[in-house]
Amino acid sequence: RVKKGGLPAPSVPRDEVPTSSEVGVDTEFMPDGKVITLAVSDAQRSACSDVSESTSTKRLLRRISTARSFVGHQVTVDLDSVLRLARQHSERIKPLEGWLQGKNITDTIALARMVDENRPKGGYKLEVLLRSGHRVSGWKDDNESRDLTNPESWDKDYRVERCRLDAWASSVLAEELRADAKGPLELTHRIIQTLRRIYHAGAYVDLAYTKKITGEYFADASKAKRKLLAFSSRYGMAEFSPTNDNHLRELLFEHCGLVATEKTKTTGVASVNKTFLKNNSKSEVVKTLLEFNTADKRHSTYGVGLAKKFLGTRDPRFAMLRFRVNPLGARTGRRASDKPNAQNWPKDVRKIIVSRFTDGVIADNDYSKLEVILFAFIAREWKLLEFFLEGNGYIAVGKELFNKEVKEDTDEYRSVKSVVLGVQYGMGAYKLAYQLWNNVGVKLSSDWEEHVEQAQRIRQKYLDKFPGIPRYIWGQKRTLLKEQQVSSLTGRVRHLPCPYGEDAPGFGHLLNQAINFPIQSLASDVTGSAMIDVEEALLDKYSLTYEEYHWRLMEGKPPVMP
Repeated sequence: RVKKGGLPAPSVPRDEVPTSSEVGVDTEFMPDGKVITLAVSDAQRSACSDVSESTSTKRLLRRISTARSFVGHQVTVDLDSVLRLARQHSERIKPLEGWLQGKNITDTIALARMVDENRPKGGYKLEVLLRSGHRVSGWKDDNESRDLTNPESWDKDYRVERCRLDAWASSVLAEELRADAKGPLELTHRIIQTLRRIYHAGAYVDLAYTKKITGEYFADASKAKRKLLAFSSRYGMAEFSPTNDNHLRELLFEHCGLVATEKTKTTGVASVNKTFLKNNSKSEVVKTLLEFNTADKRHSTYGVGLAKKFLGTRDPRFAMLRFRVNPLGARTGRRASDKPNAQNWPKDVRKIIVSRFTDGVIADNDYSKLEVILFAFIAREWKLLEFFLEGNGYIAVGKELFNKEVKEDTDEYRSVKSVVLGVQYGMGAYKLAYQLWNNVGVKLSSDWEEHVEQAQRIRQKYLDKFPGIPRYIWGQKRTLLKEQQVSSLTGRVRHLPCPYGEDAPGFGHLLNQAINFPIQSLASDVTGSAMIDVEEALLDKYSLTYEEYHWRLMEGKPPVMP
């Protein structure tokens, strides 16, 4: 129903078992995975059961088994719950094999992100999504007194009705969002399900090594802190903490005589930010502060912080760590990991992960220079593509730019790499010069202004030598200004509103994303499809169904296979 002049106002679903070929499912479960509520729905009818009522629960499971497709808001967890209940009640659900592969399922969070990736934090919650486009009353009561980690403690009637309406809301959203979702729907859902099994499989952590590096981080932070305290004492400071901004400002600006280049946005006082510290790293005090910051952050994030996420194993030498990876977590088109954010781990931290098998090894598989190759392909810059397909493309590009053989681990090689990747990410001459000077450690001249001019000359020569690149950049700019969005080769869309054209605030950043999104997004789909293919080949080799494999991983009893 539609209210005149207002948003659609769908009727609250009848409390009946749905009859459609597509079912929306929602579950409530405990932290250990124990399922306590099951709901099945379509856009008009919705039924829910407390799983303690065995007859009712079996009836809903049998209804699910007759469905063609499965809908959920974060579909992976609801599929896990249905699989767990089916095993508990000895119910055979034939479509599960395909659903667990990612076929004929719909994740309404994924759909919502494929429709509009620019929603703010919290904007993809089920109730928020439905109420942002419909005139419906709220049905969730997430007040401070309610323990969201323990749905068993909720009032039973409230829990059942909440679960029932969650399933219904997923069904309503699936019908509406599917038509507007841009990109490869089945591929997205297959990647989602493979990532869920990566989560269940987890990784083994070497506790002895973890303890060792945690102690080293603490020792390094303590050593740097003692040096900073000595500096502050020398200047007569009565108290000092290296994590107190006011103390840092007094030490660096008043006593050391360093000059602030920026002010904080909130209070307008001198800022001690990363740029300031990098630019003044020759100062002994700043150098020590940088050492402290690095060691202290690693101790709190990768030592103490990471240990809180460890799960026990049967072997006291190891812990289990699960990785949650969101296939559409980054607006740029990349996957994003959180809890923990493993994609940013330093090399020494990565070594905490070890094989769970006796004499096992960790295999590190990747496509060589994938994004550069995809960039050349998308930009139709065939010479650049040939350089990278047939060898080390950076050396070939270096010969074009410097008219000589450029060797690895030289300033020229690092400059070439920065230019190739920088232009690919929409980097202008000044930003390129800044990155070379501060991040890469390459100074094309001892004079900053001359360094910027040299960077500009190298960048321009690169564009002249590979004309497909500026042609692509110009085409993306034209598309951005005309359509205020760009798309990838698989049809994914990045919305980049700029109603005032080039005068829009932050237009340079929008243009960078317009240039880069088609590449990063396609790279994510390429590697995602590889994960699907590798998993499929392994299960075929070891004669395992997806359902059996998924169940064993959930139960912590992985089959003997790589």
